[in-house]
Amino acid sequence: MRVAWRNGTVVAPSDVVRVAPGERGAVQTVEAGIRAAAPGQTLLVAPGTYSEDLLFDRDVRLVADQGPGNVTVKW
Repeated sequence: MRVAWRNGTVVAPSDVVRVAPGERGAVQTVEAGIRAAAPGQTLLVAPGTYSEDLLFDRDVRLVADQGPGNVTVKW
Protein backbone atom coordinates (compact mmCIF):
# COMPACT_ATOMS: atom_id res chain seq x y z
CA MET A 1 0.00 0.00 0.00
CA ARG A 2 1.27 3.43 -0.92
CA VAL A 3 0.71 6.39 1.35
CA ALA A 4 1.39 10.09 1.14
CA TRP A 5 2.34 12.55 3.83
CA ARG A 6 0.70 15.89 4.53
CA ASN A 7 2.11 18.16 7.24
CA GLY A 8 3.92 15.26 8.90
CA THR A 9 0.93 12.91 8.98
CA VAL A 10 -0.06 10.02 6.75
CA VAL A 11 -2.82 10.76 4.25
CA ALA A 12 -5.41 7.98 4.07
CA PRO A 13 -5.35 6.06 0.77
CA SER A 14 -8.94 7.17 0.11
CA ASP A 15 -7.65 10.77 0.06
CA VAL A 16 -5.03 9.94 -2.60
CA VAL A 17 -5.26 9.85 -6.39
CA ARG A 18 -2.30 7.93 -7.83
CA VAL A 19 -0.69 9.28 -11.01
CA ALA A 20 1.48 6.63 -12.65
CA PRO A 21 1.63 6.15 -16.42
CA GLY A 22 1.31 2.48 -17.29
CA GLU A 23 0.27 1.41 -13.79
CA ARG A 24 -3.01 -0.45 -13.57
CA GLY A 25 -5.59 1.36 -11.43
CA ALA A 26 -3.77 4.69 -11.56
CA VAL A 27 -4.58 7.73 -13.64
CA GLN A 28 -2.12 8.20 -16.49
CA THR A 29 -1.49 11.97 -16.43
CA VAL A 30 -1.27 14.73 -13.84
CA GLU A 31 -4.11 16.59 -15.59
CA ALA A 32 -6.30 13.47 -15.39
CA GLY A 33 -5.42 13.26 -11.71
CA ILE A 34 -6.51 16.84 -11.13
CA ARG A 35 -9.81 16.17 -12.93
CA ALA A 36 -10.35 12.97 -10.91
CA ALA A 37 -9.52 14.49 -7.53
CA ALA A 38 -12.02 16.00 -5.17
CA PRO A 39 -11.05 19.26 -3.46
CA GLY A 40 -8.54 18.55 -0.70
CA GLN A 41 -7.24 15.28 -2.15
CA THR A 42 -3.57 14.53 -2.72
CA LEU A 43 -2.11 13.49 -6.08
CA LEU A 44 0.68 10.99 -5.45
CA VAL A 45 2.81 11.29 -8.59
CA ALA A 46 5.18 8.53 -9.76
CA PRO A 47 8.72 9.55 -10.71
CA GLY A 48 9.19 10.90 -14.21
CA THR A 49 8.84 13.91 -16.46
CA TYR A 50 5.32 15.03 -17.36
CA SER A 51 4.84 17.39 -20.31
CA GLU A 52 1.34 18.75 -19.82
CA ASP A 53 -0.73 21.89 -19.60
CA LEU A 54 -2.21 21.90 -16.11
CA LEU A 55 -5.29 23.71 -14.86
CA PHE A 56 -5.64 23.77 -11.09
CA ASP A 57 -9.34 24.49 -10.72
CA ARG A 58 -9.62 23.02 -7.22
CA ASP A 59 -7.56 22.68 -4.04
CA VAL A 60 -5.33 19.64 -4.57
CA ARG A 61 -1.82 18.84 -3.43
CA LEU A 62 0.88 17.31 -5.65
CA VAL A 63 3.27 14.98 -3.84
CA ALA A 64 6.22 13.22 -5.49
CA ASP A 65 5.91 9.50 -4.73
CA GLN A 66 9.62 9.07 -4.07
CA GLY A 67 10.37 12.52 -2.68
CA PRO A 68 11.60 15.84 -4.04
CA GLY A 69 13.54 15.84 -7.29
CA ASN A 70 11.89 12.74 -8.76
CA VAL A 71 9.02 14.48 -10.60
CA THR A 72 9.31 17.19 -13.25
CA VAL A 73 6.32 18.89 -14.79
CA LYS A 74 6.96 20.88 -17.99
CA TRP A 75 4.36 23.06 -19.65
